[in-house]
Amino acid sequence: MKLVSFVHQGRKSFGVTTAGGVIDLGARLRTADIGAALRRQHVEVLFTSAIRRALTAYCIQKPSTAVR
Repeated sequence: MKLVSFVHQGRKSFGVTTAGGVIDLGARLRTADIGAALRRQHVEVLFTSAIRRALTAYCIQKPSTAVR
């Protein structure tokens, strides 16, 4: 498997090669720029991680309001 960039029918994209051909990741991720796709994925991972940490901290600091 190799990472490739290509132009198909006038559209720039990127993908990976397989034994059966090329998987067009640019079309699946809706971007022709692999750098933008990686940055977006990185930002989403950081954002999700930050939210998870914030919620965990909030739940630890705030006493439970559940009715017992």
